[in-house]
Amino acid sequence: MRMKVALLDTYDVWTHSSLALRYLEGYALADQDLARTLEISVHSLPVESLRDDPISADRDSGCLSRLLAFDPDVVGLSCYMWNLPELLRLAATLKKRRPGLAVIAGGPEVSSPSMARRILREAPHVSFVAIGEGEILFRRLMRYLAGGNGQVDGMPGLAFRRPAGAICLGPPAEAINNLDEIPSPLLGRRFSPGAFEYVLMETYRGCENQCQWCAWSRGRHREFSLDRVLAELRLLISAGAPHVYVVDGVLGPGRARSEPILDLLIRAKEEGDSVPGFFVYPNTTDFDEVMARKFRDANCRVAFGLQSTNPDALARAHRRQELGRFEVALRNANACFPGYEVDLIYGLPGDTYDGFIRSFNWLADRRPPRIYSHRLRGLPGTPFYENAAEHGIVFEDSTPHLLVSTVTLPERDRRRLDQFSMGVYCFYNWATVTFRYLVSTLKAEPASVVADFVGWAEQNGLVSSEGPLPNYFSASADYSLALVEAFLRNMVDRSDAMAERVERFKAALRFDRACCECHRDFRFRNPGRRSRPGPVPRWDWETMMLQPAEPPMRVVRIPEDVAVAAGLTSNPPCGQALPDPGGCERTYLIHRRGFARVGHVAGRVLEIAARQESRTLGEIAATLKLSSPDLGQATGELQALAREGVIDLI
Repeated sequence: MRMKVALLDTYDVWTHSSLALRYLEGYALADQDLARTLEISVHSLPVESLRDDPISADRDSGCLSRLLAFDPDVVGLSCYMWNLPELLRLAATLKKRRPGLAVIAGGPEVSSPSMARRILREAPHVSFVAIGEGEILFRRLMRYLAGGNGQVDGMPGLAFRRPAGAICLGPPAEAINNLDEIPSPLLGRRFSPGAFEYVLMETYRGCENQCQWCAWSRGRHREFSLDRVLAELRLLISAGAPHVYVVDGVLGPGRARSEPILDLLIRAKEEGDSVPGFFVYPNTTDFDEVMARKFRDANCRVAFGLQSTNPDALARAHRRQELGRFEVALRNANACFPGYEVDLIYGLPGDTYDGFIRSFNWLADRRPPRIYSHRLRGLPGTPFYENAAEHGIVFEDSTPHLLVSTVTLPERDRRRLDQFSMGVYCFYNWATVTFRYLVSTLKAEPASVVADFVGWAEQNGLVSSEGPLPNYFSASADYSLALVEAFLRNMVDRSDAMAERVERFKAALRFDRACCECHRDFRFRNPGRRSRPGPVPRWDWETMMLQPAEPPMRVVRIPEDVAVAAGLTSNPPCGQALPDPGGCERTYLIHRRGFARVGHVAGRVLEIAARQESRTLGEIAATLKLSSPDLGQATGELQALAREGVIDLI
């Protein structure tokens, strides 16, 4: 009789299939004896269903019913900071229903000796905890549970509880030298990548950096072969995967590996294939103009991890950071990507309130479209978490182990940075153009504008002095922009200089609102996915049709001085646009991927198409009575936008 093994993972906002569990499944079943002995079922559950649907011994939730129907002998839990309480609660209920069930906890949240001991002490329904890389350990443990082969005492990477209650930890887990020994879940067709919003992809393990806060720093650097990675990419393209999230620290990490990956995606796109939207962290050390264009042309959404500019904090964290190279990378990103994000961490040992403010000002002056400011978290197994007292750090006891304070950042200052970070999220990220124009108008440091915004919100009862603004990722665009508009009205009422610019602030807010309307679902959409059977056909004004992008595109005109102050790009994909009449305005097409500057004539064509008053290009041209030069310029711009996937020509 086969031993049934259920492996459980959860997803939060967007659906995905766990790589870790598929790796465990594939590596175990590559053993022929285990393949005859085991029946493994992988389950990806919405974590909200475990939070909202009561799970008890007296009531079956949908998740519980499905698992009981499978009737497992072993349950494996893939534990992260966002799902540990829910998975442990589900496992406790399963154990009540199936007293003989063996429960294994693994994953980043429990993958350290200290957390393993804690789980085994506090969760009596957990039988084993896996520490470190899991494939070799999982295969050995399955052999033991399936037939009693070997022994658990001294098994590398395994923590367990003896019958008398003593907790035993084995030596460190063994790591696989040749990662290609792990069967590819994609190439092995163990799941359908098109069935999920996001497919997770790993191209190597470990990290050459040793940042003390980061889980990637654990373990030496090893790579999946480039041939395997490229084969997986081809399969993802052919299977119609909508999004791919590359879980590496940075893509590559070197140019010799990242360029072939990008080149494959670019070729597929040029050949008319539907290329998934890729979310990656590029390596800033070689993010020159050529690489920036390749990332753009490969349909990548990019992000960068600055974290801090404080030399003392970086030194204590063993973080290598060359600000000169980082600045060059941001400059190249600004030229190619209307939308990307940069991360900052507050609460690093050695950093202070003023030190973090200086980091923010340095970054905001380089004008990235998005800045995400995160409080330091204690990730189990990382040096900062395991040696918190030595570093003068206090973390919250429960997951996700958020920072409470450090020697250089007392709790009061940390609370101020909680509020400041929400001000960045609500103002800088949702009203970017308005924020930049306000900084330029006031000739102020960016951080002082954020602080004024948060202080105003507190004075008006919109935020408590003891807590941050509304929950970090739940503060909607509409709510944030309403706050920004009220804040600006207050400033206009108090300042004659501001009152003189009120129309310009209104124009900036119109631009930001249009961006929010078009980007509202950006995280959950494929930014480059479209049906295009081949190259853009020859232009025919009488038969070609213009299909507005989804979500809807917007055409916005903004004063030239506001655009310059906000650092909005002047070069659309098709090259220099024709100036607007009088030279005092710029016209932008805002779409699902960001925005592009277009000429005044092309903007009028797109405006009519967006309203769907007339979608035949010949009709639009006749309505506007376009001259031959204007017609030719607009044609070139629209063709370029179609090649970029911004609009569809049908």
